Order: sequence, then structure tokens, then C-alpha cells
Amino acid sequence: MNQPGTAALNPAQPGAAQPGAAQPGPAQPVTPRQPQQARRRRPPTRRPAQNIPTGSLICGACAMPNQSDRKFCARCGHSLATANVVRKAPWWRRLFGRERIYEVGTRRAPGQPGRRLGTIVRIGVVVLVLAGAGVLAGPQRGLVINAYNGVQNLLLKPEQVRPTGQQASAAAKAHPAAHAFDGTRGTFWAPARTSVKNGAVPWLRATFAEPVNLVTIGVTPGMSVDTPKFVAGTRPAEIEVSVTTDGDPVVKRFHVADTAGFQEFAIEAPGARSVQIAVLSSTGAHPTLATAITEVEFWAKR
Repeated sequence: MNQPGTAALNPAQPGAAQPGAAQPGPAQPVTPRQPQQARRRRPPTRRPAQNIPTGSLICGACAMPNQSDRKFCARCGHSLATANVVRKAPWWRRLFGRERIYEVGTRRAPGQPGRRLGTIVRIGVVVLVLAGAGVLAGPQRGLVINAYNGVQNLLLKPEQVRPTGQQASAAAKAHPAAHAFDGTRGTFWAPARTSVKNGAVPWLRATFAEPVNLVTIGVTPGMSVDTPKFVAGTRPAEIEVSVTTDGDPVVKRFHVADTAGFQEFAIEAPGARSVQIAVLSSTGAHPTLATAITEVEFWAKR
């Protein structure tokens, strides 16, 4: 029987505490499970491609190039008994894209733009060479050769050429024409005063064994490079150079400075066969010699 003022407990009533049941605590936040993050790997170092020397042994395990006398790989220790040997590619393969052996991770994929561009450039070079050969075999051959010689003359230094024959209009007994081309400064060519009559012009002539592309003439005037001896003799003041070539002759006049020593004069005479140097006027008055030239030199380009 219930006591007055006391409510009866109904076990089925919602919210009624059951004897022996654990009371729930405050709700805890639930953290969703995150997937395990993948470890970041350092990207492999890409070494630049390099040419492998001929005869090297390529390891089959790590692609390391080894010297030809090794038995085991210097990187991984793998046996090199079955390693590939780097051999020199034939000339036609080197022209159209020689195969290269690259280190691991550096080989280009087929069809990359760099490889295509290299092939196009090589093909273009071959086409230009073939076109040049066709031009050389055609009517423009002369123009091409002249242009080539012009470029060669700009790039190459001239070489001294020596004549194989010498001649003079006149010469004193002790001073023949050969003394002007003997390569020494202790001798000279000079005609006697008695041989120069009625305004005759003394001259020297040099002949080459084969045509040369003459570019420079060097003259050492007077009887010596020593100033007192130079002043005491008669020396050229103006000369005329006449060059016989395969085509039209080349004629030029030059003023010779009244100083002892070597002087050079530029002259373009392709295919020169002989050169004549005429003394138009002289300075000084030697008692027996009309004029004197110590040395004449020639420079040509191929």
C-alpha cells in the first residue's frame, strides 16, 4: 500500500533508473580515422646524359659503365661476365643519330622533340652538302670557287713564296739579280750607271714555278739596312710592279719611303706567274751604281 504523498515507481516508465544499470557519462567527440599518409620519397637524382667511352662494360644490374678491365661492377658489385660492351657506331649511324648509352633514368623516350630536331638538322646538313656538290658540278662552279678562295684569303695567313727564276735589265758584276732574292741582307742587286743610258728604266723580274695568289710584295731598298751605308748609296724612290697572271696583268705603282729596312706593298694578283719591278726614280747619287735593292720578297695565299 502506497504511502500518501509518495509516487509509485513504475519500472516500465521511461527515464526511470534501473537498479544495477551503469549511468552513461558525457558524450565524447568521435574523430574519424584518417588514411595513413604515404611517406614522401625524394625524387631520384637525374644525372645528365653522357657519352660512354668505347670498350666500357655496362652492368646488367644497375647500368653503371665500368672500365674494360674490371671483373665486377664498381657500384653494385655485380659480375660483369655478361655485361654489354660499348662499341663505336658506324659512320652512317653517327651521322644520322648515333646511339648513346645513358645512365639509369636519363634515357630519352622515343619521339621526343629534341631527338626529332637533331635528326632534322643532320638531314639538312646532308642536303646542303649534296646541293653544294651539285653546284660545283654545274655552270656556277667558277663563282663558288672564287667565293671559297675569297673566304680562305680572309681567314688564312699568307705564306712566303720564293721565285725559281731571276732576271734583270742590267747588273754590275758583283751585284747580280740573284742577290735580290737570296734571302740575306748582306748582298744587293744594282745596275752600273754606264748600263742605264738614254733614260732607260732598270728592272728586276722574278718567275714562279707555278701560279700563286700573290697578295704582298716586300722590298728592302738600298745597298744595306745599315743607315750610313743606306744613305751613301742610290735607292729607289718610286717603283712600278707588273704581275703576269693567267688573266689580265696587274700593274701598280708604289712610293718607296727613304728609310733603311723592309717595306711591304699590298697587291691582289691571283694566278701570278711572274713579277717585274721597275725603278722609275731613285734618290741619292752613288758614283758607279744607278740604284740598289737589297731584297725582294713575295707572300701568297693558297
